[in-house]
Amino acid sequence: ATADHLKAENLKLEEARRDLERKLREAESAKPAAAMPAPKAPPASSSSLDSLLESAVTVPVPAAAPPNPSAASSLDSIFDPEPPPPAPRPKTSVPALQTVPAPAPSRNPETTLRPQHTFGPPAEDGQPKYVLHELLPTDEMGVIYRASERSNGRQFSVRFLSGQAGEAQTQAIEREVEKLIALPHPNILHVQGSGRRKNRLYLAMDLVQAPTLARAKIHDLKRVCAIVRDAAAAVHYAHEEQIFHGDLHPDNIIVAPGAGKGDVALVKDFALAYLIETLILPPTAPKEPRKHVRNVAYLPPEQVDAAKPKLSVAGDVYALGATLYAALAAKPPFEGKDAAQLRTRVMFTEPVALNKVRPDVPEAVTTVVRRAMVKESGLRYANAGQLADALTKFLG
Repeated sequence: ATADHLKAENLKLEEARRDLERKLREAESAKPAAAMPAPKAPPASSSSLDSLLESAVTVPVPAAAPPNPSAASSLDSIFDPEPPPPAPRPKTSVPALQTVPAPAPSRNPETTLRPQHTFGPPAEDGQPKYVLHELLPTDEMGVIYRASERSNGRQFSVRFLSGQAGEAQTQAIEREVEKLIALPHPNILHVQGSGRRKNRLYLAMDLVQAPTLARAKIHDLKRVCAIVRDAAAAVHYAHEEQIFHGDLHPDNIIVAPGAGKGDVALVKDFALAYLIETLILPPTAPKEPRKHVRNVAYLPPEQVDAAKPKLSVAGDVYALGATLYAALAAKPPFEGKDAAQLRTRVMFTEPVALNKVRPDVPEAVTTVVRRAMVKESGLRYANAGQLADALTKFLG
């Protein structure tokens, strides 16, 4: 009975709750709607509404990108997302690589020769017999290196001649070099032999690391005269063997220290400049000027513009006189603003008297120079020995 009574009470309470909710809804719906205030009219404008609408710019708002479900939640993946895998590329046939031949090495000895390069005939181990060391003072006739024999360390100097010669010209130079090898004299730099390296001719000579007369800066008059006297005696010896120099000047006379206090004059490069000038660098056209390897300021006038200059005793005598002049005056006997003017002065003008350039030079030495440098070759000293004797007489 008690359970039935409680159930009846719950039903009454539920019915009363529903009745109360209904009455509340009816009361809410019976209230009048609140009046909304009318919007204020915009200020008057000179433009119509249509024109304002037409001039309005609509900025589209991009739709938000849908979230990537595969994106990682870390900051690294947010700021540096992993790029999508590349699309597969269509297969194409790749042409074979073309081999481009490397440029041929320069034949200039300054670029193809380096210290530690080897050269010469094969030694017992099959490798070249000689090795290059440092580069020595060089001139227009080619580069000069200190070299040594690998087996015993014997040192010498080697000159690689400038220019490219044909086989006939190279053989002609080699024949002249053979004469120089058999030219022993205490005042001639000895040529030991010759050879070829990659078609370039080289000469092996005694290694004497001493300055030339041009670089020694010797001011003592008698000392200079003694050096030129010894050089003239060596040139006379070579003339008797039918060997001419052709390019005597202060840079072709080495001044080496002697066993005592005296100097040892060593004449070098007999005929080399002439051979290079006439055989390796001849004019390619009849009217083309000849390229001078020899020092024009010391050439005799008869050889300056000759189409085929011929070496001679008289030519070397002239050059010895010009060498003595330059060594005492500290400048060559002729100078010019260009090669053409220099050639003209050598051929047609007289040098300023040596004792006018250097007043302490005695008349006897000035006379030796003047006679050696006479324009007419037949009026010069008959040979280099006579010039040496004249200087010996002055030295006493």
